Amino acid sequence: MSEDDRSQDDWKRDDWTPDKLVEFDKPHPNIITKQPAPIEPQIKSESRPVATSMNDQILRGIDNGLDAFGKNVKEVFYLEMEGSKNVKRSEILDSAEQFQGMIEQFFKLGSPLVERCIGREILRIFNLPPEAGLNFKTAVEIVRRHPHKESTSKV
Repeated sequence: MSEDDRSQDDWKRDDWTPDKLVEFDKPHPNIITKQPAPIEPQIKSESRPVATSMNDQILRGIDNGLDAFGKNVKEVFYLEMEGSKNVKRSEILDSAEQFQGMIEQFFKLGSPLVERCIGREILRIFNLPPEAGLNFKTAVEIVRRHPHKESTSKV
């Protein structure tokens, strides 16, 4: 008889025992005990340095803008850009026209949204307010006009 076949009266009986006995004298691995967890040694690794140059910060803004559409989308976009336009991530600012063309080719009708998102993230990194008509190129121009407002936020 399965648990579903038992009536309410069966559940109320004192002499009823489950089909499978459970051992309570051994701690179950999923049950939290009062003993502190063993401390595992941690390997000290250097964290990624904060982007210091303006170009590094702009590239970080591009990454953040593309991340809004998913990490995998960003990775596929960069792979496709390198394959079809022969432009690496580090070369985006030297090839702004090709980068914009790749956004239009990859995202098609969604490209204005992607460019606004990238532009907004670039300005956010530099603590600048977003402006009307914002896209990738206007954000870079705004940042280059305000080089004294560098980011203090970490990656």
